Amino acid sequence: MAPGALVGVVGVVAVTWVGVITVLFMLPQVSPVTWETFNYAPVAVLVVLGFAATWWLASARHWFLNPDHERTIARDAARAGAPNRWIRSTAARGFRESSSRGPPPPLTWP
Repeated sequence: MAPGALVGVVGVVAVTWVGVITVLFMLPQVSPVTWETFNYAPVAVLVVLGFAATWWLASARHWFLNPDHERTIARDAARAGAPNRWIRSTAARGFRESSSRGPPPPLTWP
């Protein structure tokens, strides 16, 4: 069997398992539900999702995965080794790359 033959099956099983276990952890643990026995996991999930949605609508949708955004252009230029106004300005302010080894190798699909 090829090394990547089961990738799709494992992915489907993993996503299904996460969905099932998430629902199970959000169910009430005792019946009847009172303020003392209420499971606050759904409330916490809603707060996190609300924060993420607000952040997305306010900021991230304008730049995340946008190939024409300044940050994306600067990142791609840095990876290609091309000089860029943003790179020069950050270097002048004292920012350094996290590694002197250069960009990481490209990811490959099995």
